[in-house]
Amino acid sequence: MALMRLEDIVMEVLNFPADNDGIRELQRQLFRLSLSSRTFSPAVQMTNHLASVGHLTVPPEVDTNSVTNAINVSSTYLPSPCPDSSSWAQVGSSFVCNLNDLETFLILESAKCSPECSLSHMDTILLSDCVYPSTNNVAKQNSLPRIILNGDIRTKEFYRWHAEAKSFATAGRCVYIFRHYIKESSASNTALNGYGVELALKSTEYKAIDDSTTKAQPASHNHQAASIFKASEAKDSTSDNAKGADLLNASNSVVEGFNSIQPHPDLSSTTEIRPLKAGQMRDLGLQAAQSIADAVAQSHGSTAARSGLLALRDISRNFPSRAFGLSQLPLTPELLSEVKYNQAILAERYEVTPGSSLFLLNGLALSPSIDIFALLDILRSESYLLSHLRGLDLPTHEATHLLHSTARADSPSLGVFGESFKHSLTGQYLLNLASAPITYLNDLETNVGYNRWPRTLRALFMPSYMGAIRQVGKNVLNLVLVLDPAEPRCIEMLKLTESFILQGVAIRIGILWAVDPRVDSVGLDLARAFTYLEKMVEEYPRNRRSSSQMGYPGAMTGLNFLTDVYAKVKNLESTSALTQKLVRQEFEHSFPDFYSEDVFGSSDAPTPNDEIIKTHRLFVESSGILSSIGVPPALLMNGMLLDAEGFAKLGGFEDAVVTTAMEQTVYFQHAMLGGRFGDPDSSVDLFTKDGLLITRCNRRLLTAVPPSVNKFSVGDSTLDTDVPTFLPFGSMRDKFKNDSLDSLSSGQITNLLADQMRYLQKGDLENNIRPTTIWVVLGDVEPNEDVPATASLDMLESAARFMRKQASANTRLGFIFNPTVRVKSGGSHRAVEWGDPHWLTRALLLTGQPSEQLLTAKDDSPPPKYMNMMAAKNFAIKLAGEMRSVFNERRKVSTFSKLSVGGLEDSKFLDAFSKLDFERIMDLHATFSRKVLHLNPGRRAVIINGRVYGPLEENEIFVEEDFWLAEHLSKSAGTEGLAGALQKILPPATSTSRISELVWRVSSVLESTNWRLSAFAKSVRFFFFSCTRLYLWFSISLSYE
Repeated sequence: MALMRLEDIVMEVLNFPADNDGIRELQRQLFRLSLSSRTFSPAVQMTNHLASVGHLTVPPEVDTNSVTNAINVSSTYLPSPCPDSSSWAQVGSSFVCNLNDLETFLILESAKCSPECSLSHMDTILLSDCVYPSTNNVAKQNSLPRIILNGDIRTKEFYRWHAEAKSFATAGRCVYIFRHYIKESSASNTALNGYGVELALKSTEYKAIDDSTTKAQPASHNHQAASIFKASEAKDSTSDNAKGADLLNASNSVVEGFNSIQPHPDLSSTTEIRPLKAGQMRDLGLQAAQSIADAVAQSHGSTAARSGLLALRDISRNFPSRAFGLSQLPLTPELLSEVKYNQAILAERYEVTPGSSLFLLNGLALSPSIDIFALLDILRSESYLLSHLRGLDLPTHEATHLLHSTARADSPSLGVFGESFKHSLTGQYLLNLASAPITYLNDLETNVGYNRWPRTLRALFMPSYMGAIRQVGKNVLNLVLVLDPAEPRCIEMLKLTESFILQGVAIRIGILWAVDPRVDSVGLDLARAFTYLEKMVEEYPRNRRSSSQMGYPGAMTGLNFLTDVYAKVKNLESTSALTQKLVRQEFEHSFPDFYSEDVFGSSDAPTPNDEIIKTHRLFVESSGILSSIGVPPALLMNGMLLDAEGFAKLGGFEDAVVTTAMEQTVYFQHAMLGGRFGDPDSSVDLFTKDGLLITRCNRRLLTAVPPSVNKFSVGDSTLDTDVPTFLPFGSMRDKFKNDSLDSLSSGQITNLLADQMRYLQKGDLENNIRPTTIWVVLGDVEPNEDVPATASLDMLESAARFMRKQASANTRLGFIFNPTVRVKSGGSHRAVEWGDPHWLTRALLLTGQPSEQLLTAKDDSPPPKYMNMMAAKNFAIKLAGEMRSVFNERRKVSTFSKLSVGGLEDSKFLDAFSKLDFERIMDLHATFSRKVLHLNPGRRAVIINGRVYGPLEENEIFVEEDFWLAEHLSKSAGTEGLAGALQKILPPATSTSRISELVWRVSSVLESTNWRLSAFAKSVRFFFFSCTRLYLWFSISLSYE
């Protein structure tokens, strides 16, 4: 009874309600399996070990603390810091044994953590640690002391410590971590059930040994047992021959009766091990499969799957004693034909050869030798998936079809041909540089120095040295450097760049200057000098190092000048070594025919070349390169963006260039063999065909590595303190209309907010299915003297303009408000009028098309619409512009009649505007931002199909191109295919708006297990006679001739 009660408590904590679909029972079985297999015992044992030795590694500050009773390290070994207590705490580098002293020592430790805790005061948080939820963000947690409570949850003492530490964590005074500690563990060993098999190689006979009952016996007894086995087997053989002779002379009825019982012998009736001949062992695998299939066929209803599983388990555990019975089992033609089919299809899709095994779990191909603990982790992940799909009122038996619909297709991808994309800020996409004002140093198609190279792409297949870039006279590989010429790391890159060109490396190289033209600096002077020389020099000077004519004369002369200046400086790492005076003197000395005033200008008279530098800087900013890399340098290989950290991971600048060039060469070769790339095409044409080009780089959206999901998290993950990667969802069957928001789980709050959202949409029809749903979390959209920031207002306007111009008909966008100050009505009963405080937020809450309410009863009336789809977008843009003018000009809001647009029902909208339950709705938005997203008030974020990107920095921009990129990434995730799959499995009468509500939630659940989706692209979708549908589906490819 106690164990059953414990299971019920665990199910309630994990938010698995009682249902008739088996989800709660599945979780209960997984919990039992976890306990019986002692899955978490290593974690408990590890924390016990840390408790016994961890205090020996902490450097002592003082021997004892009389105020706090905190014990530091001493030379005397103790089994734990507090041997007389079953619960104790570690705060910083000291250990507290008395609960009454915990707060005092926390105050002392807090002083040491101001402004930030040192590493010696921050113990590492382990994966198995239980961290109490906190409203503090990660940045603030680094300035808080950590209380690590070690205790035995079976004792009352622990709960007193827990209550105290919990109160401190709730107040935001510490980070509370719990670790299991068992003061006195049991000394008894764990008994494991099983059997042992010994293979005697000389006599080739099996011997069964039951180590649970057999005691130690002398060696002579073993020889005696072996002789008994041999005598018995010989006798059985003789007897079988005699019986066979008698049966040949028997009547036909006896023969028929014998044949009727032969196909299904009772394999478990004997434990005797009998020898087999070589011919009898040939088809044992097929006969074992026949036995399992027969067991399923003889059972009925829900017991069929269990019968097959029991038969499989019996054969696996007792194969030596079952082998002879299996060898007598005849094979049916149905099984033989299907095994042939299995061999063909598994060889084609999984490359499984006959005789090998394949283990599929919901279509996920696993190693047949996987251990039980890894399998249990995957089962927990699968249960998470099934429980969430069932919470969305979707049939769990259709999960495979949903997973298959969202699997990535075998479309061209850079990730197939190399690993450098993992370190790229653009992921598996490439930045489109067609409109970039790049200053190219060379051109492989026009420069004289490359005339001897072949002009055909077939040269990519010509033999070459290992690791060498093939010399092709076409601009296939294009390298662009983003530089500040005064930055030390950029200096080394420019030196290597000159070496690349002079040595004839087959890469076209260009430069984008990232210097700020508004700030007079050394980097600006160097960029000015290079730009002037690149524009004015038309022939190679005799005294410059460009005799090979590989490169443009002006650009190479400018590059030579930069490297000459660097050569004059002894210590390039020093910021004071490279000065503007040195640059100008070197220029006057090297080019006496040019006027330095025309090159460098003056503070009040900028040079014409400054405009070129401005265009470079403008592109670097508008394309998102500068915001993604932070500070120069960076490189773009055909649009693949690598910052300094990225190419450092590839071995440095030189190795990064060669590695990315070689990997993309393989990509071009593959495209040529596939007929997608030829001599008339450029690399940009190929990337456009393959859909790899993007117009703006956004580091948040283009993460190459899929987000990690805690494999131990089951149900609503409410213990995370950071911004979640994916939104949690509660069950659609929950009824909580009258419950307070603080009592709801994170998933329930998400569902409640989704029911009340309004969306900006695009398209001719309102009833289109829209697979992409974007939520924009805004801070203060109504700036004032106290909150002058306009980032949220800018983001609002960009989102509305994106929906009007660039969005597709498959996208909808809604707003969530997270203001700095919580909205309160103030107790006023005056009717709300247009232009009152929070007028913009009120109006936006009523703008757009209402969502399908999944939590309400079918007979409830849907929320009203106040405008058509086009009017909603125009109205939102007009309201944002009005708010900006009101703030900048310090004037009153214009009348509603001036701001109204066509398609808006004025009187109906104004009536709803005055009667809106504004405080309740804003309380829901604030609770969602705080409890679900863990955002501080005023912070912004973007949520795309349940995937959370944020929090955005104060000065971080999110423009129209970023929203387009978000929509593009959503399409590549297979949401359109998912929408089609949902249409097939849902009842025909399901509305398109309901499908739109379900598709983004299902996509979020599936994307949270992104690491496993690719397996479903090739999953076998056929179930035949030999494929027994068990809880785990085994598909066995058997050797058959």
